[in-house]
Amino acid sequence: QLVGNRYRDLIDSADSIVQMKSTCEFISANISAIHHSIVSNLSSSIDSHRTVNSNANSNRARIYGIACRVKYLVDTPENIWGCLDESMFMEASARYIRAKHVHDYLIVMNNDSVGIRNGGSYNVLSKFPLLQHQWQIVESFKAQISQRSRERLLDQALLLELGINAYADALAAVAIIDELDPKQILTLFLDSRKSCILQKLSACSSNVNADSTDVISVFCQVLRIIQVSV
Repeated sequence: QLVGNRYRDLIDSADSIVQMKSTCEFISANISAIHHSIVSNLSSSIDSHRTVNSNANSNRARIYGIACRVKYLVDTPENIWGCLDESMFMEASARYIRAKHVHDYLIVMNNDSVGIRNGGSYNVLSKFPLLQHQWQIVESFKAQISQRSRERLLDQALLLELGINAYADALAAVAIIDELDPKQILTLFLDSRKSCILQKLSACSSNVNADSTDVISVFCQVLRIIQVSV
């Protein structure tokens, strides 16, 4: 009987050991599964955070680029005024043309269908409501630049006193702002020179008190205009 009891105890102990082994293996598998889940969630969270940061940086860079272009338009009127005051007509024309390209670019970006599908991130006019008003101010300078430059071309003292550089600056300004082709530029150049010559000859012929010295002086000026023009 004693031997039998010990045999049963031994069998019970063996069963308990087997059950303990199974339980340990089950717990170990659960711990491994929890570990993999944590690592997977952590990686997914990091990737998602990186994606969010990347999108945010991209949007900030896009808005910054738009803001810089809008500021360029805002600064343009003052810049053109300064150029006109200093008789820097070609620089004024160039600034106007650059501003026009910037405005056209912003309008195209605003109307971009991709931007609309992406939630309006390119909707420039909604973010900068004064953009169109600012462009109207800039656009008003076009006629003024053209007029001031053309008046400069007819200045009789331009070539004789200020030199060919000042005349070339005004001629280039008209060509830029009015988008003239080479043939039109040459025609404008010859017409302006002819007009200056006719003005000097008409003034001399209408002066009843002009003597031979005055006539010779006028002819010398006309020859000087022709020489510089050629």
